[in-house]
Amino acid sequence: MTLFDLEDDNPIGESPDSDSDHSKPGFVDRAIDRICKRIPGMDKGSLHSLHGGYDGITPDQRAIMGQAGPEGFYLTCGFSGTGYKIAPAVGACMAELIVDG
Repeated sequence: MTLFDLEDDNPIGESPDSDSDHSKPGFVDRAIDRICKRIPGMDKGSLHSLHGGYDGITPDQRAIMGQAGPEGFYLTCGFSGTGYKIAPAVGACMAELIVDG
């Protein structure tokens, strides 16, 4: 099993109420073509399932980190895919903020 995360014309600032909970026509075929060109042997595989969703990024592309709302409640969100890559550093920063202020 191989998991891919791809985007097509990422509309930053688009309303969450817009009709973007599905891929645009032709996107899946273009994505499969790109994957098969880049990774040897993928053309022998098959597509199991698809999942679409909103990208977790803020309109200004700057993550939210800090205390929010009631005392003791902290947020760390809005990183898009970068949050996954830098999670250890973000966790250390948030731990320091919570413990030391």
